[in-house]
Amino acid sequence: MLISFSLIIVNYKSSDYLLKCLKSIYENEKENNFNVIVVDNASKDNSAEVIKGVSKTYKNFSYEILDEKKSFSYANNLGIKRSNAEFIVILNPDIVLNDSTLERLKNNFNINPKLGAVSPYLIGTDKKFQNRYFQKLPSVIQFVLFYSFLAKLFEKSKFLKNKFLYNLPESDKVPKMNQATSFAEVVQIPCAFFMTKKEVLNNIGLLDEDYNLFFEDVDLSFRISSRYKIAVDTSVKVTHFGGSSFSDENSNNYWMYGRFIMSMNLFFDKHYHALRNTLFKLFCVTNSLLLVFAEFAKGIFGKRNSIRILKHKFFLKEFVRHYF
Repeated sequence: MLISFSLIIVNYKSSDYLLKCLKSIYENEKENNFNVIVVDNASKDNSAEVIKGVSKTYKNFSYEILDEKKSFSYANNLGIKRSNAEFIVILNPDIVLNDSTLERLKNNFNINPKLGAVSPYLIGTDKKFQNRYFQKLPSVIQFVLFYSFLAKLFEKSKFLKNKFLYNLPESDKVPKMNQATSFAEVVQIPCAFFMTKKEVLNNIGLLDEDYNLFFEDVDLSFRISSRYKIAVDTSVKVTHFGGSSFSDENSNNYWMYGRFIMSMNLFFDKHYHALRNTLFKLFCVTNSLLLVFAEFAKGIFGKRNSIRILKHKFFLKEFVRHYF
C-alpha cells in the first residue's frame, strides 16, 4: 500500500528535541498512514543510541546513522530517496505538533491543484508567529538594511521589514488568507516544516547539496515556485522551538553569520544575473572589511568586539576559499 506521508527528520545533537517531536507525531497522527525516517548527521553524542532505542517503540520508523557530518541537504535527500510516499514532509527535530496536522495540510493540495509546497503556521514557545522564517527572496537592499553595519539603524522599523524582509507581516495577528482556498501565498517556506509532493520533487529536483547550511529551503522554494504555488496554511499551527540567531554575538555561533552570507552568495550565483550578483558580493566583502578594521581601530582606544571580528573574518575566509 502506498504510504501517504514520509516525515524526514535530520538530527544533529538534538535528541531531547527529537524525542518530543516524535512523541507529538505519534500521538497526534494515529489515524494517518505515514512513516518517519530519521537521519542522524554524525552527532557524536547520545543521539544514535536514542534513535535506536525509539525505533523499538514506534512503528513505521526507520533511521540512518551517518559516520561523518554531511550537509543538511545531503541528509534530507538521503531520507527522501528512501521514501515511496505520496507526500514528503521535511521536519526539524525542534517541531512539536499540537494536533492532527498532516491531513489538514494535505487538503490544501486537493483544493489547489497548482500548489507545490505548504507550511503550517509556525509559533514559538511564546505563542507568537515566527515570521522571520517566512522571508522575501534575498536582495541587495535586504542585505544592506538588515545584514550590514547599517542594520542597527533599521532593526526596529516594521515598515522596512515588512517591505523588504518579511513575506508575512511582522504582527501577532494572523495574516488575511484567501478564504476560498484557506491559505496565504508566499515566495518561500522553511525546512523547519516543508510539505510537498514526491511528484513535485521528481519534477524540480531534490535539495541542492551545494548549500552547506542555510538557503537550502530558499533555493528549493525558488525552484518550486517556477512551476507551482507555495503557501502557508495559517489555520494549522505547530510549535517551533527555533535555532540560535547569528545576530546574537557570542563565542558559540560566530560562524553562523559567515555561513549564512556565503549561502546567500551561492543563491545569487545560481539564480540572479551577473550585475546584481557582482554588486551583492561587493557590498558583502566591503561590509565585513570595514567592520573588521573598525573593531581593530576601536582596540587602540578601548575594548574591541572580538566576536564581531571572528564573525566577519570567518565570512571573508569562506569567501576567499570558495571563489579564489
